[in-house]
Amino acid sequence: MKKQKEDSVGKVREMIDSVHIPVSVDLGQMPNTIKELLELRSGDIINLGKSVNENLTVKISDQPKLVAKPGVVNRKKAVKVVAKFKD
Repeated sequence: MKKQKEDSVGKVREMIDSVHIPVSVDLGQMPNTIKELLELRSGDIINLGKSVNENLTVKISDQPKLVAKPGVVNRKKAVKVVAKFKD
């Protein structure tokens, strides 16, 4: 009986380990018109309305869950989680 339970737990763990969950970071927002969006060209700068020192919101499955700071790791852009998101 104990062996069956361990096997079941192992199978559930394998299934959970293989589930992919989307994680995204909101860098800012751009309140523009559709006309302005259609006029964007390569090289244009988009002002996202945030300072580089402001906290960012990390979303898990499109739900705000974490607060992070922008940074760099091994010359790649990254974020450091600093807190859980408060509603």
